[in-house]
Amino acid sequence: MSNPPLGKLSAITSILTLPGLSTTGQGVGAILVGIVIDNSEITWGTCEDIPANDLPDFQSPFLVDEGIATIKESVVPFLIGQKLTSFRPLATVIESLRETVTISKPKPRSEKRSQGISRRAIITGFLSTSEPEAAPALVEQITVERPIHPTIRHGLSQALASAVARVRGLTVAEVIAEEFELPLPSTAVPLQMPIQRGQSLLIHDQVSALAYTVGGTDPEDSIGPDGQQIQHFIRQLQERLVESGQHGQITIHLDAGGNLGRLYGNDAGKVLGALYGLEQAASPCLIRVQDPLIMDDLDAQIKALSQLRDYLRMRRMSLQLVAGAKIHTLDDVRAIARAEAAHMLHLVIPRLGTIQELVLAIQACQSYGVGILLEGTSSTFTAQIALATQPDILTYPLDRPGDGGVATFHDEMARTLAWLAKKESSLYRGRQEIQE
Repeated sequence: MSNPPLGKLSAITSILTLPGLSTTGQGVGAILVGIVIDNSEITWGTCEDIPANDLPDFQSPFLVDEGIATIKESVVPFLIGQKLTSFRPLATVIESLRETVTISKPKPRSEKRSQGISRRAIITGFLSTSEPEAAPALVEQITVERPIHPTIRHGLSQALASAVARVRGLTVAEVIAEEFELPLPSTAVPLQMPIQRGQSLLIHDQVSALAYTVGGTDPEDSIGPDGQQIQHFIRQLQERLVESGQHGQITIHLDAGGNLGRLYGNDAGKVLGALYGLEQAASPCLIRVQDPLIMDDLDAQIKALSQLRDYLRMRRMSLQLVAGAKIHTLDDVRAIARAEAAHMLHLVIPRLGTIQELVLAIQACQSYGVGILLEGTSSTFTAQIALATQPDILTYPLDRPGDGGVATFHDEMARTLAWLAKKESSLYRGRQEIQE
């Protein structure tokens, strides 16, 4: 295929979709989506979900076959022919698209007026030894219109950002920085490495935090009847860091998954006591605790975390709270950041939708002085986004221990920064020659 004539604006000529393998270990698969540029080049994005435990009612699980059908029916007609001059208008198109689906919904029961109780019913009711059988739940099929799945929005925006970068001869980090008026990156983002119990620790110089996730929903099993089990683990980890001389630069990140709240009935005072014990166990290392409790909805979650943060201030504790639960949309991020309910927000890249939605979420946190823990699949694209937006720390999924993601993130950031420095140096020399 020949390249487009000089001066012609490059455009999307077709879109490819095919099923792929997921790297998240969740077994849900992935969608590979390709943006064909002028019938001569192609850039790829990956629609890969990192499933949430608290999936919101308005969002269905990510399914590969349904996702491919959605792209073909609801996306392709709107993208074919679009010019690849800038990224944000294309992201806005993706965010505006809707899909029409049929879903199952519990049907409200119609309450029948009591016509009185017969003498026979009273007698048989008293003599009956079994509970009355519950009527089967009624389900109705309804047709709804909703935004396309955030994982699909994100994968499409990956491919589109890469296409714009290809056409303009830039890195994805440069495209994001330019279009969101961010400074060009000059430093790498600190990295967090997930670990598991019993793992030998080989900590790279680029790692600034170790993350452990409490598994399960039975707190007596996962953290101990009085929380001593998890304190013991944190103390052991702290001792290993002190022995290696790395306690000054490594932060311990504990994803509690709401288990402290479950153990203590969401009693803020008792949860505070457990947090104090964890801080003492980690000292002299700094410790962050994510989702010590998880409430039923976002408003309740903000209220509970805000109360805990107030208690931490009163006790002058150094432990930091991280909010990760109940974050599904840009509006959720803004609500938590505005309330300053936590020291840091854990943002999972595919869950928020397009790169544009993600960048706006990061900027919302930064505007309120709230820290950002950015999580994405261990891909080079995630590293490009992190470089451009400069979150406080970058991680790959916490349930995937090991250092493979560290190498991927580090190497991609190093390559990109070296290239940007080279371009800036060449530009500087060019200016000097012109002046001479």
